[in-house]
Amino acid sequence: MKKLLFLALKDLRVLLSDKGNIFWVFGFPVLFALFFGAIYSGAGKGPSGMKIDVVDEDNSEYSGSYISKLESDEALTVVHLNRDEAIEHVRKGKVAASVILNEGFGDGFEALFNRDEPRLEIASDPSRRMESGYLQGLLAKAQFEALGDKFANQEWLRGQIKL
Repeated sequence: MKKLLFLALKDLRVLLSDKGNIFWVFGFPVLFALFFGAIYSGAGKGPSGMKIDVVDEDNSEYSGSYISKLESDEALTVVHLNRDEAIEHVRKGKVAASVILNEGFGDGFEALFNRDEPRLEIASDPSRRMESGYLQGLLAKAQFEALGDKFANQEWLRGQIKL
């Protein structure tokens, strides 16, 4: 054991004899840790809240439920505007996208399967393609959650079935 201790002390003396070695053994790992610590310092704080504008031209119970699902998602920051202001915000780069709920958005099953005219429009900034794709997933999630609430309402379901 004594031989091992003397061998370690000899290696330490050789290492500390050159000032450059001290930097590479002690200084560089500290700088490396500080650099990556600074880069990832805000990574664990959760979603930052993608800012979107919402235009509700339908003003139905379902569109209200849909918008409340969007507002409850912490990944989104929702601002209510009219169509012209919302599209202008996208053009100026103030928001990632504007979601426009057209009339008939909450009309029931017909709105789900009607392909003639869009019931939901998304105006997105072309320079934010990744955010746009993420937003589409969040919009689909909110739509399925709002639709799930509708399916829980027995009276609404009876009204949708035409015999």
